Amino acid sequence: MHSWTKLWCCTGLRLGSVVCPTAEHMRAIKKIQVPWSVNIVALAFLNAVVADQPYLQKTWQMTKTWRQQTIERLSERFPHWQFFGNSFLSWVWVDTKSEQEAQRAVDLAHAAGVPVRSGRPGYSLPTFVRLAVREPAKFDVLLEAWSAL
Repeated sequence: MHSWTKLWCCTGLRLGSVVCPTAEHMRAIKKIQVPWSVNIVALAFLNAVVADQPYLQKTWQMTKTWRQQTIERLSERFPHWQFFGNSFLSWVWVDTKSEQEAQRAVDLAHAAGVPVRSGRPGYSLPTFVRLAVREPAKFDVLLEAWSAL
């Protein structure tokens, strides 16, 4: 199972894919799939973005570098934070070590228009936040928002 929303910066559309090892697995998933799980807007968006080969190539080439830079810059500012996830991933899990700091980080990011996910709902990780890996200029917006932390 893979979410494509971070790759294409479309967190509200909830696009993803599932590779099933067997036809039986596929039938089991389809049994619980909600009807109309992808709307017409999401399909139109998907048709456009899969054709943008230069964007995809640049993103795949740069994700590891941008991810490492993200972690390095956050480590400088927040040395007590801990970072999780493989180097090729388009997101970073961050343990802020504080429920209050995690919530404030989410609030500040959202106020700046940057989608950062709280680890509290769905994951039961109240000290964690998850952020997408972005090119440095876009990451700078988040880092500036977090200057108040």
